[in-house]
Amino acid sequence: MKRTPVNPLDWSAALPMSQGEVVEGAMRRLRIAGQGELWEDPDDPVGLGVGCPGDMGRQLEAALSNLDAVLSAAGMSRRNLVQVRVVTTDMRALLAEFDAYAGWIDAAGVLPPLTLVGAAALIHPDLLVMIEAEAEA
Repeated sequence: MKRTPVNPLDWSAALPMSQGEVVEGAMRRLRIAGQGELWEDPDDPVGLGVGCPGDMGRQLEAALSNLDAVLSAAGMSRRNLVQVRVVTTDMRALLAEFDAYAGWIDAAGVLPPLTLVGAAALIHPDLLVMIEAEAEA
């Protein structure tokens, strides 16, 4: 698989991302649903629980760990990521903890396009961040 970053504008040079990326020679594509720090909780109205309410850093690390698990189960790794979308209910808190993402993706040696989205709410009221992604191999 050949990857060619596309960065016509200078503003993203200091960020852990490319503005675009041409991917050639990929045979398999994986779409990963939003990952967050969730588990089954039959006592919750939604049926889900969140481990660290109010802790953006821990929730971000859990979401990244979950992404690794899904990638691994599909026989892929972070190196195969071609798109990442981070959705949060608290953009300032996310940006304060964003070095965790930067280090996580830097370890893969790739800079896939990244989109940060602010949302009024996620699936659980205590959930602050979810990450969805696409990977190709």
